[in-house]
Amino acid sequence: MMLAWEGLSYLPTPNRTFLFKCARWSISRPPIPRGVQGRIADLYRQGVSMHQISKKLGIGDSTAWNYVQRVKAGRLRSDGGNLSL
Repeated sequence: MMLAWEGLSYLPTPNRTFLFKCARWSISRPPIPRGVQGRIADLYRQGVSMHQISKKLGIGDSTAWNYVQRVKAGRLRSDGGNLSL
């Protein structure tokens, strides 16, 4: 879970330190596993609809949409490796 305030956010890491990230006041979830991200990219490139992607992978429609936007922008590869978040 991430907590953000006034454009600043702090992400807890395994060693109990925090990473700094710019964001608006929000609480968000961690990224989905890279394997699932890669599967989203593969399915989208095969022409599968975002609704069908979400049903096949057990993720929400909005999650599928968000990750497909990364694919379209060239920020997510089919092998699951993130180019950038």
